[in-house]
Amino acid sequence: MSLTSSHQPKEKVVVGASALYSMTTLSDSERAQVLQTLEQLATLPPEQWPADTVHLRHRQLSLYMLDAPNELRVFFQRDKDGTLTIFGMAMQEAVDLWSQAAELSKS
Repeated sequence: MSLTSSHQPKEKVVVGASALYSMTTLSDSERAQVLQTLEQLATLPPEQWPADTVHLRHRQLSLYMLDAPNELRVFFQRDKDGTLTIFGMAMQEAVDLWSQAAELSKS
């Protein structure tokens, strides 16, 4: 990740501190694919994102989940300026467990 200055264009996709370690565990090709997908999304308004792979998780906070390859789920936020910030990643199995736990805690 490069530093942003007045002489460099602002990055469209930022890896947040909470996602840095997770990004290092991905293979080079997986990491490139995730970043490339998000860079493409950053050029479009959310209404044009593919509904089969990008899921709105919280409208007011602009939180989304990307279905990446191999059951990887990438959680990101869209800032007002259109920047996408990755704040977490998890495997689908973990997402399912968290969802089940949330449902059980409502009972």
